[in-house]
Amino acid sequence: MQDITIIVIAGTMLFLLLSGFIVLFVLLHQRRRNQHTHEIADMKNKFEAELLRSQLEIQEQTLRTISQEIHDNIGQVLSLAKLQLYSMQNNYKEAGIQATTELIGRAINDLRDLSKSLNPDRIADIGLMESIRHELQLLQKTNMMETVFDVKGAMQRLPPEKEIIVFRIFQELMNNTIRHSQATVMNVALEHSSNQLVLSLKDNGKGFNVDVQKGIGLSGMQNRAAMIAATLKIDSILDKGTITSLTVPV
Repeated sequence: MQDITIIVIAGTMLFLLLSGFIVLFVLLHQRRRNQHTHEIADMKNKFEAELLRSQLEIQEQTLRTISQEIHDNIGQVLSLAKLQLYSMQNNYKEAGIQATTELIGRAINDLRDLSKSLNPDRIADIGLMESIRHELQLLQKTNMMETVFDVKGAMQRLPPEKEIIVFRIFQELMNNTIRHSQATVMNVALEHSSNQLVLSLKDNGKGFNVDVQKGIGLSGMQNRAAMIAATLKIDSILDKGTITSLTVPV
């Protein structure tokens, strides 16, 4: 009888040890699996971020090249044509020459403005606030819509790469407003605080359904915002307009 009891106790202990070992093995396996899944997800996120960063670097380099090409070549050709027209105007008193000269002068100025908007080096030099102000002044000159720019809080600079990304997001938002909103007024605000920068755009356009019109452009802006740990929020009401805010941690 005593031998049977010992066997039962030993068997029970062996069963418990074996069960504990199995449970421990399952837990370790699950932990390693979760860790492996997390590592794969982290590698995927890093790869996507690096891929987007490379794409942005290529894009900025392309824009820099285009900007330089406009400034150095096209601008010079137009300037030479303008000088030749001035020379012709001294010899031929034709009214059309003056009008053509003015048109070429306007084209030169527009190309210079475009060159400034494209060049990331200039954005880094003059800063985010002045770059946005310059874009709004160009839009105001077209008489397409009224623009209002408001700056709140003490101005502070972000790292150049962050300012370029914020500015490119602003340009895309502004262009979307011009193309699609049918707005007559655009209000832009930069609000600085000790821990964040908030860029907001508000228009009085026709609005849209954000859930329905989530296209490539919006995804691209969201991805750019994620690169600098920023948050992009878009609120739009049909026939009421759109409010967009980009919150960037400082």
